[in-house]
Amino acid sequence: FAGLDRDFAVEGVLSASYQMHDSLSASAQFQHDLISEHDGYELQLALRTSQKAGAITYGASLGARHRNGDLNDYLIGVSVVEATAQRSAYHPGQSTSPFVGLDMRIPLNHRAVLFANLDIAFLGKTYKDSPLVDKNTSASARFGIAYGF
Repeated sequence: FAGLDRDFAVEGVLSASYQMHDSLSASAQFQHDLISEHDGYELQLALRTSQKAGAITYGASLGARHRNGDLNDYLIGVSVVEATAQRSAYHPGQSTSPFVGLDMRIPLNHRAVLFANLDIAFLGKTYKDSPLVDKNTSASARFGIAYGF
């Protein structure tokens, strides 16, 4: 990745969810560049089912993430200036990737919740064709504590 020009980006997120049934919800999330580093955006739509085991809530999600060409250029694109003999220039365009996810939430008290998420995205041709990507899937894991004020 030597010679790639990627600076710090700050992105804002708007999200909404709708509880369709006791154990089924739909969500939408829009993420956009706030400081004009890449001017890109991502839109995510998902369905989530959840169950409770005592105080612990666990769930599974199925959805898709759409990224516009500006965000993909920033993430997996290679400009003409960044191209080398081993890395060709690449302008990816937009992409849509389906994903599955698992999550768990454990309340610590009436304000704090311990959470963990695992997502696996199935990358399409846009990502497979990038000289920066050598996999067909992308996995991410997150964990932390959420505190409500």
